[in-house]
Amino acid sequence: MARLFGDRNGTRTLDRFRHIAGYLDELADDIYEQPPDEGHTAQAREVIDRWVSVLDGLTSALDVGCGQGFALPLLAKHARRVEGVTLGNDYQVCVDNGLSVRESDMSFLPYADDEFDLIFARHVLEHSPMPLLTLMEWRRVSKRWLIIVVPSLTVTS
Repeated sequence: MARLFGDRNGTRTLDRFRHIAGYLDELADDIYEQPPDEGHTAQAREVIDRWVSVLDGLTSALDVGCGQGFALPLLAKHARRVEGVTLGNDYQVCVDNGLSVRESDMSFLPYADDEFDLIFARHVLEHSPMPLLTLMEWRRVSKRWLIIVVPSLTVTS
């Protein structure tokens, strides 16, 4: 019988997981700040006004990759419980501003299954080294809805 994850004692499996862990550690050096700016704020407001405002029964929302938290007050107009997850210096900016955030990677969320009605993710999925795993994690934490905003590509010559 073929073994997908190595020999019987799991040695090759552990080596593969160590390799992935090393890769993820390297990516941690690629975290950059996301201060609010006019364009991103306008886009978040437009998406929230158009799509979040029509969600019947919305009581909780998680902003994945919330940066410095500029969309959290916009989401709070539609849900009683609003939290964000972010990394790096943005986390401390959120804390200093009194926002409800956790410092967490978007692919390994520190929340229970079905904890939030809505997962809102704006311009973050394209940064995941494992987008399928990330989407599965968001689905696990979302009770009802996922709103995912990805950048549109413009081809120039």
